[in-house]
Order: sequence, then C-alpha cells, then structure tokens
Amino acid sequence: MASPGTSWSEDEKRKLMAYYETRGPKWLGWAEILPGRSEDSIRVMASKLREEYELDTANSSGQNRRYRKWQEHEQAMLLKMMLRLSRDVGHDVPDISRELKRLVNLTNTGYDVETLKRKKTSWSVREDVLLLKVALKASKLTGHSVYECASQLVRLVKMAKEVRDGPMGGA
Repeated sequence: MASPGTSWSEDEKRKLMAYYETRGPKWLGWAEILPGRSEDSIRVMASKLREEYELDTANSSGQNRRYRKWQEHEQAMLLKMMLRLSRDVGHDVPDISRELKRLVNLTNTGYDVETLKRKKTSWSVREDVLLLKVALKASKLTGHSVYECASQLVRLVKMAKEVRDGPMGGA
C-alpha cells in the first residue's frame, strides 16, 4: 500500500496505463486497482505519463506499444478514413466523432450488441458496426488505441470548427 507522496513503481505505472488503455479517463473506481493511491493522484499520474509518452504498455494483442504524439500523417489517415466512412453512411465527420466516442464509452462500461440495438440515435446497428470496424482499422494502422483514435478525431473536429468559425464562434 502506497503512502501519500510515495514515488510510483514501474508496476503501478504499467497497471495504470493498461487500465487507461481499456477505460479511458473514467477515474471513478480506479483506486481499487491501485490500493493506497487516491483517485486524484491516479488522474495526475495518468496525465503525466500520457504527456511524457515514456511508458511501454501491453495492448490487447500482448505487444508492447509506446504512447506518443499523433504524427501528421496519422491524423491525415484517420480523417481520410472517416471522410470515406462519412460518404458510405451519410453522416458528417462531427457526427461520426460523437458516435465513435459514445460507442467507445459504451464498450468501456460493458454494454453489448443488444444494448446497442436498443439505443435511440440516428445511427443504425449496421452503421455502428461499420464505424467500429473502421476505428479498429485506424487503430491498427496508426498504432494508437481505438479510444485514442476517438479522442483524436474529436480534437481534430473541434480544431476544424475553430478554424472555420474563429476562436470566438464566428463574427
């Protein structure tokens, strides 16, 4: 059990990043996986580790992966894939980014296909499945998790909106 101010062990850092990989920044309940660490200290450490991109963790296939910044070509690839999906399903990229983020959050909380079928959105189950397939492909091609792809897509859409409308929402 760690006491306040105790430095983090490599094992604790690995556990933290592996858990972050699957859940994203949903901090409630994290103290259970790292006894002796407060939710706040866990959030701060996760943020620090992500910023430094120093920690190798294992992804679902067991291969080591390195957290790192998104490269321009990876962002371009992600946007290109989502633009192609936009043409295929008839939803715009901002709608795609919101739906992908929603799906990732649903899967992180343990929802299944039956729950997806009962949801009330303009997306069909077929479109959701296609979106997740494209996101998985983007994840494989870029080396970032599906959660990271969803988060990056949301950031890119927000940046594009700010460029289009200006930082104050248009003049």
